[in-house]
Amino acid sequence: MMAARKGHKAGVSQVDDGFADAIRLFAHDRDGYYGTWHAFESTQDLLAAIVAEIGETVLARRIAVFGKEQNVRVLLTASNRHLVDVEGVGPQLDDANSAAVMELLSQAFAGCAALKFEIVERSPELPETGRSWSHASLLKAVHEERELDGQRQILETLRDKLKAIALSWRDVAPVAGQSLSGGNPEDLGLIDRCLSRASENTSQQKLWKPANATLNMLSVADDRVLVLLEAPEGNLGVVCRASHRVAIFELWRAFVAATS
Repeated sequence: MMAARKGHKAGVSQVDDGFADAIRLFAHDRDGYYGTWHAFESTQDLLAAIVAEIGETVLARRIAVFGKEQNVRVLLTASNRHLVDVEGVGPQLDDANSAAVMELLSQAFAGCAALKFEIVERSPELPETGRSWSHASLLKAVHEERELDGQRQILETLRDKLKAIALSWRDVAPVAGQSLSGGNPEDLGLIDRCLSRASENTSQQKLWKPANATLNMLSVADDRVLVLLEAPEGNLGVVCRASHRVAIFELWRAFVAATS
């Protein structure tokens, strides 16, 4: 009898935990949160705040989200922790998945470092469609984009380090404001011939994935090597001293370890 009673208490405790979360969500005073500018260090942090707002919304609401620097205004209709409609982000969203929605929001708020939320309407009329995006799926899309951003940064670091030790280099996809090439014409001609052959392969890869990046090294003289880094975002060719072989292998090993 006592064992059954203990089991019953454990079951009640488990239910109570979920019920307590719901009570806290309804009871939480968020009035001060609305109408106030909130600063963020990155676009990904900003998007995470928008997704968190959707996750906090149980009763149907239409919420205006303002981006300070770019004077952006987007309307979100949310209910039961689902995003039901988005206005002000461009094309129709009928066939968009959660990742596509987050990409549209990312484009809309690009360049913004601060957000403000305002409730436009309580209990709005919801669209007559079965389409919606859950908080969980939107949050997953944000985390995946964070991961990709981190991997892109790792790739850019590898590119920068290869260019730093190069005698000559050609970057097919330099970061805005960076130079396209440097070095002597003879080396650049050799690099261009190798890049032209490589571009056909990488142009067929539509999505960026770290596993798609490859590194090739060829001896072009007794004291020089040509290194070709192929990635869907753009290829990089460098001519380095042969004495840098070990350093180049170490850079590549570090890249593979960080993106695996």
